[in-house]
Amino acid sequence: MTSIPLIFTLAGALLMSFINIRDKRLKQEAIIGILYAFASALTVLLISKTPHGDSDIQEVLFGNILSVGWDKITTIGIVFGAIALVQLIFFRKFFSLTRSFENGENHLVGIFNFWNFLFYISIGLAIVYAVKINGVIPVFSYLIVPAVSAIMVSKKNIAIFIIAAVISVLASFFGLNFSFHYDFPAGSSIVAVLGGFFILASLFKIVQSLAAKKSK
Repeated sequence: MTSIPLIFTLAGALLMSFINIRDKRLKQEAIIGILYAFASALTVLLISKTPHGDSDIQEVLFGNILSVGWDKITTIGIVFGAIALVQLIFFRKFFSLTRSFENGENHLVGIFNFWNFLFYISIGLAIVYAVKINGVIPVFSYLIVPAVSAIMVSKKNIAIFIIAAVISVLASFFGLNFSFHYDFPAGSSIVAVLGGFFILASLFKIVQSLAAKKSK
């Protein structure tokens, strides 16, 4: 069954590699988010027609991380280790590609770019294997919330990376502990804690902005 998501991941990465947005008002991340939501909705629609649709949908959306066996942990460790190695080896290529999109120079990348394709493949594989354990909504939250929260707190790239990683680890720790001790769903607990970190980062940003205005 894993081969089917992998085939769609390869096709999706190939498709997104050909997306070339020239309108500066539109961001590549918005298109990716739309495709992610669309694919998730299609998955839920298909699963809803299965004999155990309701329970299967719940597992797809929020996962069942507390029941994960060592075989899945080993597999995801190998896959994520390989992805991390690729990201580390070709860090400069991916970073320059990201800069070109941030500066609105994505039209200079060309119709098809191998590094763009490799980057999307890395993200796609990470999502496929993470969703099988943790569900769609927690994985999407991990992709967005720590990074956005870190950007609100700091402007330095290295600091943003470290803060986002720390938020992810702390949200996992507190979310799982909250789930275990108070008998709440693990996926929902983790997303709620991530949301709490986002609120704290937002409050920090507001206080920082007010302090900056007063100092002027």
